[in-house]
Amino acid sequence: MDQLMGDFLGPVFLAITAHATLLFCAFYDKNEYIFASLPIGEILKQEIEDYDASITVCLALSVVFAVLEILFLLRQIPSVFASCYSLLSHVIASIFLCKFITDFHPIEHFWIVFAFGSCPTLLLQLFILANSFNKQKIC
Repeated sequence: MDQLMGDFLGPVFLAITAHATLLFCAFYDKNEYIFASLPIGEILKQEIEDYDASITVCLALSVVFAVLEILFLLRQIPSVFASCYSLLSHVIASIFLCKFITDFHPIEHFWIVFAFGSCPTLLLQLFILANSFNKQKIC
């Protein structure tokens, strides 16, 4: 069983790294996503600033969550279920991000990927971390 858990570490690490790399690449095309999100017609400067802040926060949180997940992954080897879930979640999120990056999707789509691709996997790693402290004896 330990061998099976160790076999998942490499692919999970690569999937998280790919997800974070695609998020980092999305920073360079922020203006395209902002203009894809704006309604047709009169564009206000305040709307552009709001969308810019929204995409910046979304991408920054996603990258920070990916880095934290890698750090938690290095601290403790997760179970096979947690590894499979993390692997599947990050691969699917990376596929969606590839689509969003090439087609310039609106900013709301990035928030959806953040909600379903980054948050649950970090929460799972935090749960594993909390359980590891419960099993250790302090004295």
